[in-house]
Amino acid sequence: MPQCSFCGEPLGLSVNFCPKCGGNVDGKPQETSDDRDSNLPESFEREIVALLRQSQKIEAIKRYRERSRVGLKEAKSAVEAIGLRAGIQPATSGCGSAAIAFMLILGTATGLFALCR
Repeated sequence: MPQCSFCGEPLGLSVNFCPKCGGNVDGKPQETSDDRDSNLPESFEREIVALLRQSQKIEAIKRYRERSRVGLKEAKSAVEAIGLRAGIQPATSGCGSAAIAFMLILGTATGLFALCR
C-alpha cells in the first residue's frame, strides 16, 4: 500500500492528498479546497503560508500543533507540505554556514594571537 512521502500515513490507491497531513501525493499543485484536509480551514492554511514566507517555520509548526493537536513530527511534515503546495521550497540546513563562520573567527583569533606575541 502506498504511503504519504511527508508523514508516512498509509494511503488509498486513488488519493491525491494525504488525509492526515494534506501532503500532495501525486506532485500536482493543489487546486480546490475539496482536495485539502477537511480539518484545516483555508484561512488557517493561508496563515501558515504567510509565516513560512516570513521565514518563521518554527512559529508555523507551533501554531499547527496547537490547532491540530498532533505531534512535532506530524506538524513539521504538514507545514512543509503546505509550504510545498504554496511553492515555498524548504530551507537548507545552516550548519555549513555556521561551520565556515566558526572557522573564520577561529582563524582571525589565531592570527591576532600570533601578532601579539
